[in-house]
Amino acid sequence: MNSGREVIFGLRIAGAAGYLDAERVAKEVDSLDRIVATSTSSPTGRSERCGPPPSAGGLAQCRG
Repeated sequence: MNSGREVIFGLRIAGAAGYLDAERVAKEVDSLDRIVATSTSSPTGRSERCGPPPSAGGLAQCRG
């Protein structure tokens, strides 16, 4: 979920530049960070949209 991380980075830059209040940036970054962590975690440690790991005899097949 790189786009989520890019948004977090953009919020931090906007806060550092003074465009956004630091408290608001912290709140939004925390919310987005939870979403990114939830959407990229799975019981196996791999994205739910990917097939078996390469060690299972082939390349991992990920759906868009």
